[in-house]
Amino acid sequence: ITNADTLAIVDTSIQKYPIWILEFQRLRQAVYQNDIAVIKSFFDFPLSEEQADGLLAVIYYNTGKDLRKITKLQSEEEFTKYNKQIFRADFVKALLPMKSDSLSKNNYAFSDKWKIKNDDAQYSTSVSYDASDKLVSISLDAAYGIEENGNEDNKTESAAILIFKINKENKLKFDRVIMAG
Repeated sequence: ITNADTLAIVDTSIQKYPIWILEFQRLRQAVYQNDIAVIKSFFDFPLSEEQADGLLAVIYYNTGKDLRKITKLQSEEEFTKYNKQIFRADFVKALLPMKSDSLSKNNYAFSDKWKIKNDDAQYSTSVSYDASDKLVSISLDAAYGIEENGNEDNKTESAAILIFKINKENKLKFDRVIMAG
């Protein structure tokens, strides 16, 4: 065994979290610091039409702006221009307190709920892992119609879910978007 082999064995034996959590941590840190070079490493450009349409739907969900007439959002340059509208600030802040121990134990974690000024929705964020398909889902959830007293009779919900897949190189790569609600 060479020194490099020994080092590799030691590194894998003391790794506290599975690779999907380490990759999620890297993505979370990149979007928090707006490190566009690292953020782009989670995407393969040019994006497929389906991937770009999904991200355009996320931008519409986040901002109410329909950008389909001004961009196809498939190129690296277009992604760079609009990435802050995909990873909006409150969504990113909600990812920060998610504990890796909880993710490791439950393959799931969620944020506290928050509100945005002049918006009647309650927002939250969740992250989950599907081990059979090696998929990491990062969801921005909105619940509407919740009254101050907690009455949920008229409650409606929606979500924008970014799906990432662990590839053969153990890297987290954007796969698709699912819109719900």
